[in-house]
Amino acid sequence: MLKTTDSLDTVGLLARSIDDAELLFEVTRVRGRNYPNSDIPLNDPARQIVKDRRWRVGILDGPKTSFERPAPRAAVDAIVQRLADAGMEVERYRLPPMFDRAHEIQERMYRKALAYYFKREWNLRPDMFSPILREMIADGMSSPNEEYQRCLAAQSDMARQFDSDMERLDVVLCLATADEAPLGLDAPDLPDHCLIFTMCGAPAMTLPLLAGSTGLPVGLQIVARKYSDYKLLAFARRLLDITGFAR
Repeated sequence: MLKTTDSLDTVGLLARSIDDAELLFEVTRVRGRNYPNSDIPLNDPARQIVKDRRWRVGILDGPKTSFERPAPRAAVDAIVQRLADAGMEVERYRLPPMFDRAHEIQERMYRKALAYYFKREWNLRPDMFSPILREMIADGMSSPNEEYQRCLAAQSDMARQFDSDMERLDVVLCLATADEAPLGLDAPDLPDHCLIFTMCGAPAMTLPLLAGSTGLPVGLQIVARKYSDYKLLAFARRLLDITGFAR
């Protein structure tokens, strides 16, 4: 792994099934008294298990929903209806206004971090960087440390807010991307919500259940409260069963 930023880096697992994803999680997560922040909630049944009640599912509405294309959006709506028919409680969930600047804040943090971690390589061979990366690193170098500290504080505020919101929801459901993968390296990459959940430290999983505007795959993303990874895995199994994808 190549570290780029302490506050944004995350480990992603690629698996062919929910069972394999859980196996990977089991062998990579930390355990024991030296890691109370994660070990205690991960071993708390009240936080991980939905029992004697219906699942509570929030359907994300914004701040980047306007970029989503009709075909994958309609596919999400069809799955939401199937969840409701299966007895789950579904409701629209909008991220609070502070998340409207999440992408801007993430970009400022990322550029500053790139400038820090690639300083040695930059000083030795700046010509080896791509034009896009050169622009990002140069911008990060000119960004004051105080701005980075303000962005870190904003990230902490968003993480606390999302964690508070997720006390009443089991999972949040949304598109992983606004549409299918763009054609060509120069095609515009439409904004989506994925980076928000990374900024909040929330566990997220993308399932290949949807199709985009021309029929190419689009992921359905499910997100749980921080340290509720086992609840997320359980919901993923239930979702695949309801949609028939598991079969």
